[in-house]
Amino acid sequence: METVGDMKKKPLGYFQDEDVRAFFLPNGMSLNMVNGFLKKQQKFDFGIVPGQIEFCFFKQAHMEFSFLDDDSDFSATTMQSHLVVNKNKRGEVIYFTDCPYQEITIRLPLPVFEQMFCFSSKARAENQLMGLLKSENFFCHNSTMTPQMYGAFNALFLCPFDRDEHILYAQAKCMELIALKLMEIEKPLRTPFRNANTREEVIAGKTASILLENMAHPPSLQELADRVGVSPSRLKQIFPKIYGTSPFGFLRHHRLEYARDLIAHSGFSASEAALHVGYSELSPFHRAFVKEFGISPGQCRANPV
Repeated sequence: METVGDMKKKPLGYFQDEDVRAFFLPNGMSLNMVNGFLKKQQKFDFGIVPGQIEFCFFKQAHMEFSFLDDDSDFSATTMQSHLVVNKNKRGEVIYFTDCPYQEITIRLPLPVFEQMFCFSSKARAENQLMGLLKSENFFCHNSTMTPQMYGAFNALFLCPFDRDEHILYAQAKCMELIALKLMEIEKPLRTPFRNANTREEVIAGKTASILLENMAHPPSLQELADRVGVSPSRLKQIFPKIYGTSPFGFLRHHRLEYARDLIAHSGFSASEAALHVGYSELSPFHRAFVKEFGISPGQCRANPV
């Protein structure tokens, strides 16, 4: 019988350097984490998941979903988040090769979701999302992962899960990811199938994923612009509208966040973490770290949060 805190590590067999973990959390919530590199293109059937809501976050991925009975196909790519309820659709998913794959999926029963995120009977009656989830046989909302989602995503992957309190930590981070996803969904919800990505969001999301995938050796602004199909000046206009900072401000922040996690939780020294995220010298890294977090790398390692 599945109990809270149980963890399964069941290899899927089609990822290289595979790390697959599944946890059972309080209130019927489950957490699945997959990290690896796809060996070859894979195609699988997928089916109905009755009575469940899924929140999927893809840090790195390239998949295509297609349905048997209609043309409402969609993809899952790097730096995307999905909310899915599937009561009656069947189809297939293709995993593409030569792509790192890192995903978090959180599942919970619809009644539990309603109780957890609609706190009063009035809120439940007025909640448009719950109305759609109950009335539609299929609902999907796709959008770009935000920097806040990215931070919570990384925190879950860095959690060692070797103490009971880590289960509470994981549940809190799952709740944070769910809340961040719900905050993204526009109101009123116009259609049962919604792809939230505007062209500017797609361009910004692709730029963010390129920067994160090449954190230690990032491309120049011109190279970035060429890869996403706009001019450098246009990219400099678009990116801050979505992420609130310039492309290289975004990169600097996530370099430092990743370095902080490596120092605090993975035993890296300051110089090792600096080199790992793309700083060739320690002193600029040290100055940037103190400016970003208000403490030195040494203090971070001595008192990890």
